[in-house]
Amino acid sequence: MGRSLKWCTLLLVCCFWALTPQAAPAAEEASQQAAPPAPPQQEPPKMAIAQPVFDFGEVMEGGEVEHDYIFTNTGKGPLQVTEVRPSCGCTLAHFDRTVPPGGTGKITLKMNLKGFQGAVKKTANVSSNDPANPRMVLTIQGTVKTIIDVRPSGTVAFRGLSDQIAPSTVEMTGNTQPFHITKMESNLDEKVRYELETVQDGKQYRLKVANLLKRGTYNGYIRCDTDLPAKPDIMIRVSGYIEGEISLKPQTLLVGRLAAQQPVRTGTVQVSSTRGKSFNITKLTYDEKMLQVKQAPVPNGTGYTLEIVPVMDNIPGGSRQQTNISIETDLTPEDRQDIQIHVINSTEPVASPPPAAPPASKGSKAPGA
Repeated sequence: MGRSLKWCTLLLVCCFWALTPQAAPAAEEASQQAAPPAPPQQEPPKMAIAQPVFDFGEVMEGGEVEHDYIFTNTGKGPLQVTEVRPSCGCTLAHFDRTVPPGGTGKITLKMNLKGFQGAVKKTANVSSNDPANPRMVLTIQGTVKTIIDVRPSGTVAFRGLSDQIAPSTVEMTGNTQPFHITKMESNLDEKVRYELETVQDGKQYRLKVANLLKRGTYNGYIRCDTDLPAKPDIMIRVSGYIEGEISLKPQTLLVGRLAAQQPVRTGTVQVSSTRGKSFNITKLTYDEKMLQVKQAPVPNGTGYTLEIVPVMDNIPGGSRQQTNISIETDLTPEDRQDIQIHVINSTEPVASPPPAAPPASKGSKAPGA
């Protein structure tokens, strides 16, 4: 009986091993039959714009122009317009986002011409899922005719020594209808003087602007209000950089420790005569707890070099402080000039550069090659 049981067990084991190689291919075949077929690859879209440039011709200042750019999807897949980005905020864009194969769409650009004059050209970038041309450019251009011409421009700039700066003149001439300047206003009182002259009543006016400042800088405006609803005011921008007898370069300086591992940074200021005259520095005023200032004449005798060294022991770590150096000379005894000094004592480490990529081994390509 025991011998018969052993023979039965051996027979079952042999049958198991005989059936196993046949079962694996069968399971693999069943798995392949159960896998879904791969989806067919979708055909790409293609964006075509027949007229990407629109010229609106000549339009009066203050008006608006609007144009529809028609585009077609000549591809075989759905076209997605993802973005239309104008080159400036004065242009608004509306567009169709999805266009089927063979269909057409529309991109609308609307431009406000207030403040423009002469030749104008603006663009808009169109982004889509067209793989061959993912970005296209639309252009809107033309000429803006002004209601009132401002010549030579609406900007007046004064540069140089105060006694060598001549007054500037701005001509304002009407193009379409009579106008009058009803009021004038400026934020540059005591810096400039301005007066209005009538050249031809209702047609042409002349604005004369003169600098009053002896030394310093300014930026501001002169506004001329008119009686035209379409052009209620004319803005004249005025700026000045007026040099005195003594020139300081630079007028602002940064010294100190810019990062924890770096050496202390010092600075140099050139003090010179704008007319090439000899002079002496009669007084230097500064905070000795923060700065050391060494004065040396330049070889030609018409200026000085100031070496500025920060006293870092008195500057708390991690701080940034501001102080001034005041300079008085015998060339302009009544005039005191200041140099603005920024002192830094940084405790932040210098940012480490990213590690360099290891060189490619011989016979292999670098990544991305």
